[in-house]
Amino acid sequence: MLRMGTSLRRIARHDEPEFSCASILNSMERFVKTVSEMEETILIPRRLLDLAVGDASDTIRLKAGNNVKETLANTDLYRLYNIINQMKVELLWSKEDRAQPREDEDVDKSLSVYQATDSASRLGHARCPSTTSMQSIQSASSIASSLSSDSESETGVENDSGLENEECIDLANSIAENFRHHLRGLHRSINRMTEVAQYLTLRYQVDIDGQI
Repeated sequence: MLRMGTSLRRIARHDEPEFSCASILNSMERFVKTVSEMEETILIPRRLLDLAVGDASDTIRLKAGNNVKETLANTDLYRLYNIINQMKVELLWSKEDRAQPREDEDVDKSLSVYQATDSASRLGHARCPSTTSMQSIQSASSIASSLSSDSESETGVENDSGLENEECIDLANSIAENFRHHLRGLHRSINRMTEVAQYLTLRYQVDIDGQI
């Protein structure tokens, strides 16, 4: 099986062979590496049973910024171990869920509304020339005004086209912002799970193996 770093770099590679330390790909790689180290250390996971985060036997000191003891106080260690392992499996091997997330549904609805509005707008413009032509039949003098009206109609179409382009840009910006929002959330979640894996490794070393 390919090393995690190699596979991630294949995914990320375009013209750039590397990615920054702040990249989500770097966080994913660090998470997988930390969980693998946890698995190699915790040889008998069931020995975590009856232990909890911050219990009486919890004497380890975590690095600054790792607030696992505060956020997950009294959580069963064995349960945490299984959750973290499952998250690693899902990150590496899970297939795309066919159940459409609510956010995607909202985006699809926005697209549908835009397309319907766009179609109605185009149909509305298609009827304008016929109305003008009916008026032009009534008298020869109305020909000039109909030409002027047609010219204004074309200008209106161009203006409407500009509005439609703005709507497309707004929709694209909305999708991009939605992506950034979820990316930030994923970044935080992966970093927290990495901290949990580090904590579990230390707890097992200190409480079970008696290592410092």
